[in-house]
Amino acid sequence: MDISIKGTVFHWCLFVLFVIGFGVFLAPVFTGILNIGNTVGMLFFGILAAVTLFWSRFRQLMENRFFRAAVIVISSAAGVLILLALIISAFMVRAANDKPTGETTLIILGCRVKGDHPSLMLEKRINAAYEYLAENPEAVAILSGGQGSDEIMSEAECMYRELTKKGISPDRLIKEDKSTNTYENIRNSKAIIDELELSGGVVIVTSEFHQCRAQMIAGKQGIETKALSAHTALFLLPTYWIRDCLGVAYEFVF
Repeated sequence: MDISIKGTVFHWCLFVLFVIGFGVFLAPVFTGILNIGNTVGMLFFGILAAVTLFWSRFRQLMENRFFRAAVIVISSAAGVLILLALIISAFMVRAANDKPTGETTLIILGCRVKGDHPSLMLEKRINAAYEYLAENPEAVAILSGGQGSDEIMSEAECMYRELTKKGISPDRLIKEDKSTNTYENIRNSKAIIDELELSGGVVIVTSEFHQCRAQMIAGKQGIETKALSAHTALFLLPTYWIRDCLGVAYEFVF
């Protein structure tokens, strides 16, 4: 095989790889999920796939010094952002595995309700909370999540129904059904903890990608927390991981 054929095969392999990357971030769109996470992912892999597919034309354009300078600036910026994303990801992994010890109060962060049942992501959070509550009979849980315009019940109510259906006593479950975002989840839950004088540590139950940002928000409100992480479906994880990388960066800056 001569050099030109090797180059062709290499570029086609890269093209296929980048198309697969694009597809990973496109897949959630077919379930109604489109956010900054998969938008950034599709843009990144889409550009790489286009450059690889039209490599000869791209090399010709690189002969123009202004185009070359723009590519260098954009590539350098992308490299810095990728490095920051890797650093943030390390903190996200650590936060997701910051497991609780001893007596605790759970704050279960809500997620979308579909009809009269939880979404896949909310179901996994409920299951993670159930396992902990079943193993720790003295623990109580604050179910935090309001009702969206497209939901027939609050996320707190949905969690309450699912957990009691699994056998958790209603006396151990406290509904907080006013919050609409993570900041309000933590703020409103803290008010309940203070009002009821709940003892022990505080554990946030949410998806693994969300733990770092949730802990940062809690820290800004004076709450030290541990993590009880629910696993995210693999086809959704890259999208939400990128979204929360950006969210963690925002919380760090602001």
